[in-house]
Amino acid sequence: MSSPLFFAAQYDAPQDAVWSVLQQPEVWQALTGVDEVTGVEMNGDQLAAIQWRSKIGPRNVTGETRIEASSPPDLMTMVVDGGDVIALTTATLTDLGGSTGIEVVGNLEAKGFMAHLILPVVSESIRHSMPAALARLRDFL
Repeated sequence: MSSPLFFAAQYDAPQDAVWSVLQQPEVWQALTGVDEVTGVEMNGDQLAAIQWRSKIGPRNVTGETRIEASSPPDLMTMVVDGGDVIALTTATLTDLGGSTGIEVVGNLEAKGFMAHLILPVVSESIRHSMPAALARLRDFL
């Protein structure tokens, strides 16, 4: 397992509005940069899972992001399974009195020997792309 990845952002929107946007599959496609969302599962009005496809280098990767725990509008824990690499990710939303803070913590785990070789590359890619992804969330608020 690699060291945890940590990201934070603040939005000029109420916590309930940020939470509501995070339940929309099209938001996750924009946030994660996957090429295509191929399936969505909902639990009422709450997101339960997204199946996706993306090209990473020369490989086509099929994966799933599954919501493992949810406490609206404060906390969402997800498992992102990209085949060789799994990420346990927690997003915590905090009401800042009219605005909302969000903290995202991710832990990556390699599945198999070859995955251990690419884990540092995946981790570095996430470190560079996540700040821009959190900035794109503003477009949906």
